[in-house]
Amino acid sequence: MIGRTISHYRITGQLGSGGMGVVYEAEDLKLGRHVALKFLPADMANDPLALKRFEREARAASALNHLNICTIHEIVEYERQPVIVMELLEGETLQRRISGSPLPNRQILDISIQLADALEAAHSKSILHRDIKPSNIFLTHRNQAKIVDFGLARKMRLEAAAETAAGRPTVSLREEYLTTPGSTIGTVAYMSPEQARGEELDQRSDLFSFGAVVYEMCTGRPPFDGLTAAVIFDNILHREPTPIGELNPQALSSLQPIISKSLQKKREARYQSAAELRQDLERVKLELSTQSMPAFSPRAALRNRRAVALSLAVLLALAAFVGWRVHTSGQVGWAREEALPQIETLNEQGRFIDAWRLAERAEAYIPNDPRLQRDIGYVSRVEDFTSDPPGADVSINSYNGKDADWRHICKTPCKIRVPLGVVRWRLQKTGFDTLEHITPQFGARDLQMRLHLLQWPRHQTSRRLDKAS
Repeated sequence: MIGRTISHYRITGQLGSGGMGVVYEAEDLKLGRHVALKFLPADMANDPLALKRFEREARAASALNHLNICTIHEIVEYERQPVIVMELLEGETLQRRISGSPLPNRQILDISIQLADALEAAHSKSILHRDIKPSNIFLTHRNQAKIVDFGLARKMRLEAAAETAAGRPTVSLREEYLTTPGSTIGTVAYMSPEQARGEELDQRSDLFSFGAVVYEMCTGRPPFDGLTAAVIFDNILHREPTPIGELNPQALSSLQPIISKSLQKKREARYQSAAELRQDLERVKLELSTQSMPAFSPRAALRNRRAVALSLAVLLALAAFVGWRVHTSGQVGWAREEALPQIETLNEQGRFIDAWRLAERAEAYIPNDPRLQRDIGYVSRVEDFTSDPPGADVSINSYNGKDADWRHICKTPCKIRVPLGVVRWRLQKTGFDTLEHITPQFGARDLQMRLHLLQWPRHQTSRRLDKAS
């Protein structure tokens, strides 16, 4: 396969293979980027059920647009077989990151919040993943979590149970566990009780599997394990996992009740939504970020009135400082831990105007951050705008943006940083017609030349937008 061109993708190497796919790295000859191509294994190419699952993965993932879900670009055909073109991820799976050892507490929280946010997005589209496990979670070099492999995903309450007992997919454990056929769908060690029983599922099943994954991040081992699928099923249905504190005394005590609630046998006792789960995780993260703040005790200050007054003043000042510090640290943390990876992902996807808008928000909190300044340079450029006559309002919008999305950026003449890519510009000045123009995808010189060549009859109001050379 290496060296072949499929559609406009030239295969450059094999990335890996598994039971449900072979993945290659390829160069997009149109856009000059690198992507991943996923094929069905040769021995499954003519299996109708495998083909259905493969196409379902593409449909489910392509319906979702979230930074923590692997992006599906398109589906192409090769020798009458579908090929999924997806985002190329560089890093490692969560399974490899854990490798039998607990992760640092802050890393656990960061990954958990990202995953909860991704599940919230999927569930809002009525899509269940049904196979949340460490090997289906990818961590990029920037520590951005990505949920992959939607091959078992389905629409909640909308898809009929079309898989017959003779054609159901294999129930697979992790590599060190037994692989065995059966009547349930998913990976045994991370199944919810209702999934193990083959019952109808809703979003709370994914949240149980999520809890199992977070438990493993805290302890280095899954909450329900065993040598056979039967033993694991029995543990999931009837036994409680070993308390996290016994396996890892350094684990966050405030995180353990969240995991315990996620792993309740009865779905009514679990979190009812990923949004509710994410809110509790963010609360724990905020508490962790403020634990180092100094405590103030007024006992010694109560000895006399002057000391009391001074103590109250100090207490008020400290409260104000803590409030400001929590707010500021939260925004700075958001900019560094969330905004920067999102900006870089948007840049890789060619969504320059979205990356530029997010970079402007982040710059308010980390203006001198070198990584942010580098990213800003990747997604934007500095332009000079002049108009004849001057004083025109310049607005910007994405190519497919709605009328409500126009954003005013300056009044001519002005010099300002603007996003790369195909964007629409609008010039408005009282008494003059409105001018709109589209920036080409590549080459500012084309923009300059075209705008200089624009002409209007003298009997109409004239105006011109020039890019200063």
